[in-house]
Amino acid sequence: MPRVKLFDQELVLQKAMNLFWEKGFHATSVQDLVNNLEISRGSLYDTYGGKQELFDQSLEHYKQDTLEWLTSFLNTEKDVKKGIRKLMESIIDRGLTDPEYNGCFVTKTCDGLSANDQVLKASMAEYHMKVHGIICDYIRSGNIDSSKNIDAIANLIMTINTGFSISSRVISDRTLLMGSVDEALSLLD
Repeated sequence: MPRVKLFDQELVLQKAMNLFWEKGFHATSVQDLVNNLEISRGSLYDTYGGKQELFDQSLEHYKQDTLEWLTSFLNTEKDVKKGIRKLMESIIDRGLTDPEYNGCFVTKTCDGLSANDQVLKASMAEYHMKVHGIICDYIRSGNIDSSKNIDAIANLIMTINTGFSISSRVISDRTLLMGSVDEALSLLD
């Protein structure tokens, strides 16, 4: 008879995601996971398959949550320029005000990506294309000049947002960062 899990698997996955997000895959040991997740080594392997599999599930959980959040966030603002501004501003403000903010989990994972890790590279490329598609669709839903290269603008917005998730943690000048937002938004004029 199979044993009943005595822990909330979703909560453990969330805790694992936060630990990997904070420390990175390589700096997180199996013992770190056991200690922080408050589950036994056996439960870790029986339920998730091991450190790599738990990391993969954590990253997928983060990506899915982020895609849902991004879609919902952008859908709250019909004015495309205002929506993109709010998105950039939210990234900047989180970095400036939340001392626990570790930046973007995907960005941190890509930063530690081995050139030989083709599976993770493909996963990240697929995620990038999904985010790109959401932003492109959002821009196209607005009153933006049809001669604009929407694909390139969406990619630039993503690149700038990645930069904001890093720079807002080290540059405390909100005015400087928001000046960059204004320049980026001029592409939508």
